Amino acid sequence: MFLLIKSNGSKLWRMRFKLSGTYKELALGQYPTIPLVEARKLAEEARVSLIQGINPIEERRERKRSHSAIDRQFQNVALKWWEQQKDSWSADYQARVKRFITKDCKSLSKFPIEQIDAGHITEVMLSIEASGTPKKP
Repeated sequence: MFLLIKSNGSKLWRMRFKLSGTYKELALGQYPTIPLVEARKLAEEARVSLIQGINPIEERRERKRSHSAIDRQFQNVALKWWEQQKDSWSADYQARVKRFITKDCKSLSKFPIEQIDAGHITEVMLSIEASGTPKKP
């Protein structure tokens, strides 16, 4: 583990290791955001992964991919948006929008936001229409 000091003055924690005959470098974070104690802890976790035969760089990438996929699901994105907007709405409108997200769009809840297209929206609107319950505009 070492501290890489770049020409622009930034200081970055790095850990160099050898895997399958080649040297690799793992970024542990920026100093002082990541203090020495935490950088040592991160380096130790990476060493444990290496002992188990796991590439810590790939492990981190996979963790980020799986975490970001959950964050991009329709319901998570829509509820975060609702949280940001709700203070500017009346209590009645807050409840209507939240119901729309959680109940009416339930079929979209697990879809990644980038996969939702006009066909999905049409299905939601048709299901609302088919339910026959009047909705306030």
